[in-house]
Amino acid sequence: MVERLKDVIRGVKSIPTVSTFSNDGKITPAEFIRAGDQLIFKCPAWRWDGGQEGRRVAYLPAEKQCLVTRGVPCRKRASEVTRDRTETLLEQGEQDEEGWLATDFDESAPPAPAPEATSTATTEEPAPAQDDDSDDDLPDFGFGDDDDDDEAALQTAGDDCRTYDASITYDILYQSARLWLVGYDASGAPLSREAMFEDFTEEHARKTVTFETHPHLGTPYASIHPCKHANVMKVMIDRVHVGGRAIQPDDYFFMFLKFMSSVIPTIEYANTIEME
Repeated sequence: MVERLKDVIRGVKSIPTVSTFSNDGKITPAEFIRAGDQLIFKCPAWRWDGGQEGRRVAYLPAEKQCLVTRGVPCRKRASEVTRDRTETLLEQGEQDEEGWLATDFDESAPPAPAPEATSTATTEEPAPAQDDDSDDDLPDFGFGDDDDDDEAALQTAGDDCRTYDASITYDILYQSARLWLVGYDASGAPLSREAMFEDFTEEHARKTVTFETHPHLGTPYASIHPCKHANVMKVMIDRVHVGGRAIQPDDYFFMFLKFMSSVIPTIEYANTIEME
């Protein structure tokens, strides 16, 4: 009932046009599109999708309703990733000044680092490249670029290696991006809800993760509820600024995927990012 009411509000809410990204971490539809173009330019594993015609929204271009990437590896379950990370960080002791031990991202703890392996997802042609000065201007959000051992890693994972299709939509109610996921086992069969919960951190599995119909693709997906996304993005923006770096709305998705990797550390979003 609550979600239906929110859908009604989304239908009548005015379209934001003035940027408040630096002030509150929110983005406009125009910024969502520019950031998506930048993500595809840097990371060709992602592409735009127009979705189903009857599910398109007028404030986004018909051919750019959502971002999608397919076949993202998920080699371990959440309990394994959390245990491995905790053991590593406990060994580091006080040398870890960034507090990476926290698996839940809040205003007092930075996001957990994403895995470093790379994806073998099949992709379509990326969107035309925008004029771009240099990757040196992009803050380092901890994404690796290591293609050489990917095939061997997937083979080693064996029957435990799952894959996920991921999609990112614009949520006008919260003026932020929203991540959607659907998983498959090693044989390509869709994962059950309970199986997918094994890949989400315990803190989020049955709280911020819900199963809903994708607003543009029309099929069931797991989704990370966006009610706190802008707050977390604002914290990340401020931390980058404190470090002496400026961040623009065009860089939104590099931060967003870093944030999502703290919620679902098993799904290797960083693998879709190919920084030169």
